[in-house]
Amino acid sequence: MPDKKRPQDITKTERLLRVHKVYEMLLASKSKVKITAYCRDKWGVKEPTAREYVKDAHKAIAESLQGNKIEKLNKAIAQRENIIDTLIENEAYGLLLQYMVDKSKLEKLYDDASINITDKSKVYIGMRKFTDAEKKAALTESGRID
Repeated sequence: MPDKKRPQDITKTERLLRVHKVYEMLLASKSKVKITAYCRDKWGVKEPTAREYVKDAHKAIAESLQGNKIEKLNKAIAQRENIIDTLIENEAYGLLLQYMVDKSKLEKLYDDASINITDKSKVYIGMRKFTDAEKKAALTESGRID
C-alpha cells in the first residue's frame, strides 16, 4: 500500500530516503520507467515528483564521483611529494631532473620544442638553459654520459 503523503507533506529525512532509494535504483541500472512506476506505487507520487527524485539522485551520483576524483588527486599529490623528497634525500638530481621533465611533458606544461633532455648538448626546461656544469652533472647522474 503506497504512502499517501503528498510530496510537500513529507519531512526532509523522508525525501532524502526516497532520493537515496532512487540513487540505488540508478546504480542498479533500473530504467526511468521502472523508477517512475516504483515511486508511484511505493509513495503515491506523480511523474514530475519522480523526475525530481531522479534529478536529485543524479546530482548525488555526480557529487560522489567528484569526491573520488579529489581523493585520487590528493593521493597522487602526496605520492609525487614523496618521490621528490626521496630523490632529494638521496641526492639523485639527475633522476629528479628527468622526473620533473617527464612530469612537465605529461601535464603539457611546455611545448615539445622547449623540453629536450635526450640531446646531450642541450638540456632545457621551458626557457631556462642550464650551465655546462649543471648539464654534465645531470647527464652523469642519469647515466647518459660517463
